[in-house]
Amino acid sequence: MSPTRSFLIGEGAAVDVVDRSGDTPLIDAARLGHVGAVTLLLAAGADKSLKNKAGHDALAAAAAAGKDAVVALLQ
Repeated sequence: MSPTRSFLIGEGAAVDVVDRSGDTPLIDAARLGHVGAVTLLLAAGADKSLKNKAGHDALAAAAAAGKDAVVALLQ
């Protein structure tokens, strides 16, 4: 896990911020298969039910990308 990510969350960075597509850091991390980042974001209170503009949440993003380890974490 990146020390920068841990630091930012420790300093109060918003874990549910959205980009132009409505993606949250959790959706991005899930899509990319970053198990450590997903774990950290969930522990920091990230809302796994949030959906992007396409209607996909983190679980759907991970499943569509074939990231089975992340799918297991989010179920």
